[in-house]
Amino acid sequence: GLALAQEEVEQPWEAWEPPTVEMPDPNAWEIYQLAFELEEQIQQQLAEQLPEGVPTSLDMSEASLEPEILARLLDAYAPVFSALEAAIAGEAQAPQLRTPEDFEQAFEQFADLRQVARMFASRSIYHLRREDPLSAALYGIACIQIGADVATNHSLIAGLVQLACTAIGEAGLREAIPHLGAQEARIAANAMREAMRELPGLQQTLRGEEVVSRITMREQLAQFAGMEE
Repeated sequence: GLALAQEEVEQPWEAWEPPTVEMPDPNAWEIYQLAFELEEQIQQQLAEQLPEGVPTSLDMSEASLEPEILARLLDAYAPVFSALEAAIAGEAQAPQLRTPEDFEQAFEQFADLRQVARMFASRSIYHLRREDPLSAALYGIACIQIGADVATNHSLIAGLVQLACTAIGEAGLREAIPHLGAQEARIAANAMREAMRELPGLQQTLRGEEVVSRITMREQLAQFAGMEE
């Protein structure tokens, strides 16, 4: 009888709904998605056009690329950079996670955002080679801005991706800073201040992680039906 009574009681997690997140209109997150699609299309085109063995993606690990190859890749991915710069300039909010499909899509987007941070790092390397340290520094800071937009997901995993993007950008900054003049340093400092201003705090991340954990647990509870534990 006690067990039957417990089954009839409404469980609190069944009625719980995640809080509504106010999404900006327009949401620059949609521009990020456009950039992901462009990057994939261009990479496929390059794979068909370039000789076998020639890199078709921009990655900071390709720092040893010949300058002309790096320049060619940067030129090919110019539409992607234009989209990313528009996304960074706008207000972005990652979509809410409510279903397993949402989680799967979010992880794919996190991987895409790490890749575009590496693309900006390659651009930073290119401009440092051309003795343009201000551009190199600003592209490093762009990685930090991307990280700030990732973190609008407000979960611990998004926070880790944000840290990864920030680390990528900081590596470029460390190379560029010693070469900045006074005016260039002021410009870079202002850009850095703006990027850091957009980073969410620990409290926001923990509140977001609570929501993510509740959604995950509710999805998984059915797997434990009938188990005494």
